[in-house]
Amino acid sequence: MSDSPQTDAPALEAERDRARQAEERMLRVLADTDNQRKRLEREQKEAVRFANERLLLEMLPVLDNLERCVVHAAGGADAKEIWKGAELTLAQFRQVVQNVGVEAVLAAPGVAFDPAVHEAVLQDDEADLPEKTIARVVQPGFKYRERLLRPARVVVASGRRRAALAIPSDGGRWSS
Repeated sequence: MSDSPQTDAPALEAERDRARQAEERMLRVLADTDNQRKRLEREQKEAVRFANERLLLEMLPVLDNLERCVVHAAGGADAKEIWKGAELTLAQFRQVVQNVGVEAVLAAPGVAFDPAVHEAVLQDDEADLPEKTIARVVQPGFKYRERLLRPARVVVASGRRRAALAIPSDGGRWSS
């Protein structure tokens, strides 16, 4: 027939015990998961907070050299020495920005104007260059790891002077 309720009691108690243990394990796993999520969030905040640390460490020598330049200038140093120090510091700064992934946007007279990386500030009708090419660079542009930081500000040739100076197709002879 059927088992008596007393014989089922130990089995039932064993199942309840296993269920309690499973619930405790599940709660521990949930707590561990929550703690891990919180730890990762803290680490991410710290990484963002100190993301510029490497760049700043590389820039400190540049700052030191600029301060030395100012001290020398205030002390009456020769203008040539100050210029040389400023030139060396500029080269050092260029190296720092290059080391962290900054590169100049290609912009020079005669280069085709590209609105994706150049910003036209003026149009030059007097430049003897083809239409839609750069006549002058007003301010250099820069990219950081393929992302445009600042477009190059340029003066763009209209091509009008070149068109006006072009030799007619008949070789410049007057027709009769």
